[in-house]
Amino acid sequence: MENEKTRLPLLDNEGRVIYIVHSSLMSKPKKNENDEVEVMDTSKTMEEFISDNKEIVGKIHWVKENDIIENVQKIMKDDTNCKDVFVENESDQLVGWVTDTLILRFIGAKKN
Repeated sequence: MENEKTRLPLLDNEGRVIYIVHSSLMSKPKKNENDEVEVMDTSKTMEEFISDNKEIVGKIHWVKENDIIENVQKIMKDDTNCKDVFVENESDQLVGWVTDTLILRFIGAKKN
C-alpha cells in the first residue's frame, strides 16, 4: 500500500532542508483579504513561490536524536507554523524526519 505524500521538502544548494511545502498549498486555492480566490501564476519560479507564500510555507526545526520527545513537541507547539522537525546525529548528519502528527500519535499511544 502506497502512503499518500502530503509534504515536499525543499533543499538548499548543500542539500539541507530549508522549507516544507504542504500539498494543500498547491492544491487548495489561495484567497486574498476579500476572500476571493487568487489565480496561481504557474510561470513563477520556486524561489518566487516561496517568497510570496512565506507565511504558509512550513517552517521547520532541527533537533538532535537524543532530544526528549516532549521537548520537541513543545518546540512545535510554540511555533504554530512548524509541523516538521528534522533529526540530526552527533555529526550533524540528517537521520530522520518527524511530523507533528507522528509525535501526537506517539504521545497518545504512550498515555494508553
